[in-house]
Amino acid sequence: MCQPEYDLLKAEHISKGLQDNNKLKEIQSFSEWSEKLPDWKGKLAGADVWPFGYAVDRQQAAQSTQEEAKRLFSQAEERDLNFKSLNDIDEMYKTGDLYDRTMEGTNKLISIMNITGTDNPQMREFGVRAQAATSQLALWNNKKRKRLPCILVIRAYRKNEEKAGVLSVRVYGHGRVPLAQLKEICHFSLRFETGSSHDPRRVKEQIWYGNKLEERINVKFFEKLIDVHDMRIIETDFEEIIRPEPHRYHLDYVALSYTWGKRPLPKDWIEQRRALHQGGPPRTEYYNTRTRQTTLIRPEDEHQFPTRLKTENEEMLLSENGLKGGGVYIPKTIRDAIEVVKDAGQHFLWVDSLCIIQEQHTWDNRANIARMGRIYNHALFTIVAGDSPHADAGIKGISSDRDTSRMIAESNIVDDVQIFLPVGLKELEFRPWEERAWCFQEKVLSRRLLVFAGGYAVWHCRGGVWREDVNALDGDRSSVSFPWLRLTSIDPANTTGLARAKLEKREEDESVRLMRLPVMDQYINAVEDFSRRAIGESWKILDAFEGLQNTLKYSKLLHSPFRNGLPSNYLDVALLWQPQQPLRRRRDQVDEHGTIRRRCPPSWTWAGWESAQECEYPETKGGAVYYDQPFDVHFDDLGFVKRLEKFGEERIRPRKRTLYGVSAYRQELLELGMFGLPTMGAKGFNNWESWQPGPATRPTLSFPVSELNDQHLVLQTEVATLYLRKECWRKRTYSKLADFEYCRETFHDKDPSKASSTETDPSGTASMESDVNTTISHEYWIKSHNNKNVGIVKIDAGAYHQSSIDAAILSEGQYLGNEESVDVLGYPFYNVMLIERKSGGTFAERIGLGKISKSMWKRSEPKSEIVVVE
Repeated sequence: MCQPEYDLLKAEHISKGLQDNNKLKEIQSFSEWSEKLPDWKGKLAGADVWPFGYAVDRQQAAQSTQEEAKRLFSQAEERDLNFKSLNDIDEMYKTGDLYDRTMEGTNKLISIMNITGTDNPQMREFGVRAQAATSQLALWNNKKRKRLPCILVIRAYRKNEEKAGVLSVRVYGHGRVPLAQLKEICHFSLRFETGSSHDPRRVKEQIWYGNKLEERINVKFFEKLIDVHDMRIIETDFEEIIRPEPHRYHLDYVALSYTWGKRPLPKDWIEQRRALHQGGPPRTEYYNTRTRQTTLIRPEDEHQFPTRLKTENEEMLLSENGLKGGGVYIPKTIRDAIEVVKDAGQHFLWVDSLCIIQEQHTWDNRANIARMGRIYNHALFTIVAGDSPHADAGIKGISSDRDTSRMIAESNIVDDVQIFLPVGLKELEFRPWEERAWCFQEKVLSRRLLVFAGGYAVWHCRGGVWREDVNALDGDRSSVSFPWLRLTSIDPANTTGLARAKLEKREEDESVRLMRLPVMDQYINAVEDFSRRAIGESWKILDAFEGLQNTLKYSKLLHSPFRNGLPSNYLDVALLWQPQQPLRRRRDQVDEHGTIRRRCPPSWTWAGWESAQECEYPETKGGAVYYDQPFDVHFDDLGFVKRLEKFGEERIRPRKRTLYGVSAYRQELLELGMFGLPTMGAKGFNNWESWQPGPATRPTLSFPVSELNDQHLVLQTEVATLYLRKECWRKRTYSKLADFEYCRETFHDKDPSKASSTETDPSGTASMESDVNTTISHEYWIKSHNNKNVGIVKIDAGAYHQSSIDAAILSEGQYLGNEESVDVLGYPFYNVMLIERKSGGTFAERIGLGKISKSMWKRSEPKSEIVVVE
């Protein structure tokens, strides 16, 4: 506190109260004060040398403001603070000897008179003078020692928290000005640092955070790799493996992308599903046919249980030939990958199970998950075990012979010569790898992939594709059209709010419309791929997306922070995801006592949902979602048709003052979405509902903002109750003509997928054509007072058994899909989020998405409300 940047006497509300005392006004710093006035610690020292305020009745003041001190600190530390268990302010006032304590609680106001709320100016003036006079009495009465405390509130972040090892210190005080409020004087963080010369993470029970500072700057970052020749895990500097400038030395390494999966059961064991008498999903049991033993715990062969890096075996695995030691079992897929690295002439391999400490809530585990994208992006290449269902399946063609039946050859065309047909790779099985959520970012962020499947290998990089047998274009096209994310940077010159939002002005009528950014299109493609993938522990779904998320948020790409998998600056579009199949909410992490250890993502993000389909393995199946594509409007003989445009018009208009979230840095609400972009809050556009320029007014909550966190989406909007008419099925028929893709939408009273072959297809398109694809969506019509279809909604869980539903406006919409004319005037619809209230209050959960005509919305008697979606 003697450092200039944290000097207690430099705070404005402290410094301006020092001028009333001849001893204090000459003091320049807290350090000088503590040195020149050594008597301040004495029990006989009076309030005249105390910079932090005084009162006549200190005990009364302290007792009246304990909750205020709690509120200030909890707001500053946001949701991470568990104040009651870590800093019990009630205990701070139980002793009468204040001067020997190192940490004290304090009060909000000098509790002399309760006059601050009076409207009478004479009474207020009298009260101020009375308090000033009383303050002077306090100065004269030194022996009574009525000094208000200056408090240090210290919060230690524990090992299972994000900032484990940090000590957050906040200092509070009133100052000497009459009626001075309690305010924060300064804030700083401390951390533990081991005195050991070894890696501080090896010191048992060490609370450790950050890097130990040496005499010289060390810009290196810690990393582990497998030395495939010495068969040991090594520690190296991350600086050496993140591909620095070409003239600098760097350490090449190869990464492995595979699925952990579940190995086959040991001999005599079988798996069976048994229905529960009380209902609910069937339970998985394991039965031994020889011993007739039954257990709920999956049996494992103890001699072949995979070795994973942990704190207790780290030192052993780091020793020479540590991976060959007794009791160490390396799964077959990893062993085969080691051989691939050797054959490629490389020395090092990165594998998650052996290069990340596999203990949750450790610094090593969290840090590596956060930078997983960089690990795969900077690898020389990534080995993909595409068809290995589990870690012990191995890579076919490496340690075991591959199936040669795909090698079609003729030997009697030319004497003594065999002629081979290029191996057909179209039917190769990638499903185990392509369905795993953790493998997604490994695929899209790797610069080069060596993909193994069916005993064959194909090399993919940004520049081309190489097969083992022939040039890629000489084989089947399936090996060339491997799905890969190609990120497109934003033009650095276009950094204005309008450019970043991708707003364009039409020449015909000078109207402003929202277009789809190329990088936003890539984000949507990534979500549609990722959301369908399975993950073993449902609450970890965003951990598996974090690498890509961290890449997309850079300034040259989306240039946007993320909230639960959605880009904050593009939330108007990102919230409009829809389910491809019935979904259910993801499950929280719960311990054996039923206590929630980690919550799943909230309901308003696609990451908060998974497939409603029960499955044996993996434990949770991905909940596939999609976004509507931009389009141009066309009409033909059959009516309304969309011509899909990859970077076309979004067909929505964001609304100002609608979407809010809690600031990550201080306790306040920030506007999200397009109007949260820099300079956009002051913009206004003709014909938009949000046409008025000027900054947004933040919502006024009926409770402290400190009760919210990043899982909450605050909607300042209109809410109405809508009435459902009947079920319908929306059929989308996609076809290609020349270089364009078209989509025609038709609505049916019955599921067309179950219609007989003799029924006509209203879409007018022959479903047998090879370039035609169809999707069917189960939805519900919204009915008007005269029983007309005036809107449509889609339920995330699939079915809805009530006649009415609550909805909140998100944005303006332009087309429903069944229009009879291409000339739609303006944006006649609202995009709405369907919500289910929690106990009928402010908090709610998303249960679906819909679109309703503005005219019907006005007749639904909407109310302006603040809804907190979680």
